[in-house]
Amino acid sequence: MRKKLLVIVTLIMLLALGLFVVGCPQPAAEEEEAALPTPPVEVIEWRIQTLWPSALAIYPPFHEFGEMVYQMSDGRLKIETYTSGAVVGTFDKFDAAVDGVIDGFHSFSPYWTGKDPAFSFLSPIHSFPEPWMIEAWYMEGGALELARELYAQHGLYFVGPIVYSADSMHFKTPWDSIADFEGLKIRTPPGMSTDFLTALGAAPVTLPPGDIYHALETGVIDAADFLSLSAMHGLGIHEVAPYFLAESIMEPTGVTNFVVRIDKWEALPADLQAIVEAAVAVWSRRHLHLGALADLEAKNAMLAAGLTEVFVPEEEKARVTEEAMKIWADWGQRSPMAARMEESLREYLVMLEVIE
Repeated sequence: MRKKLLVIVTLIMLLALGLFVVGCPQPAAEEEEAALPTPPVEVIEWRIQTLWPSALAIYPPFHEFGEMVYQMSDGRLKIETYTSGAVVGTFDKFDAAVDGVIDGFHSFSPYWTGKDPAFSFLSPIHSFPEPWMIEAWYMEGGALELARELYAQHGLYFVGPIVYSADSMHFKTPWDSIADFEGLKIRTPPGMSTDFLTALGAAPVTLPPGDIYHALETGVIDAADFLSLSAMHGLGIHEVAPYFLAESIMEPTGVTNFVVRIDKWEALPADLQAIVEAAVAVWSRRHLHLGALADLEAKNAMLAAGLTEVFVPEEEKARVTEEAMKIWADWGQRSPMAARMEESLREYLVMLEVIE
């Protein structure tokens, strides 16, 4: 009996000890070893310069693009945005990116036609009448791939197009028909634009956008072809050139572009590349919408101030299109890439029933 009682007591003591051990807090595995420090998040920084002066209504979407990328990337990609001329000159951005002075730029591809005539086809003269058409050519018609191939030859990556509304022209003196281009000194960008206006009788002059006002004021030029009405209005061009052509014969709709160095692009993880591409698409939409709304406001303001809107006579529009198509054909013979782009352009315009 005593032996049996001893066994029972022993079992009770062992059970109690087990419950005590289980009930005691056990040291966590991570407490047994020193906690490993969280590795710091790598912050990638880009320096990007835009084409636009900050006074333009279409400038804010560029700055917003940088902020959007920073937020979407949770601070992993920081884009320092610089206004036109802040780091290098308007026509120096391409070489500055190649040389690493800046990491990329927002600009107008025809500025680089001295490097390859094909660049002029990335915003072709007198082509797509509606913004969605040129956007479709890029995103669905092969122009994006051609643009990336062209820029890659120079160590740069074409991220995406930034679409804008119609170019406008301002004149210091009355303009009533194509005949009034004869001998007219008119500011225009380099590329096909100069040949096109020459074919119409004008004397083109290439100037950065920021020089247009002074050139008009001092008589260096008689007229200016630049961006939309709101862009011209933002530069104050209406103050020195009171006659304006709102229906563009140059670019019914056009494209600027966002480009970065290839090494900078390839260094990004895939998720950051996707974020940048998505932000560029939003930038393009905002750029187009804000520009169109500002154009309407600028037009109404100029008419209210007594400026005169001029128009291309209906009977002369066919000639304008004919001259533009001749320029495409000529420029398409100037380099292998230009030939491929001209073919792509014509095929897409035929498919859209813009030309036959």
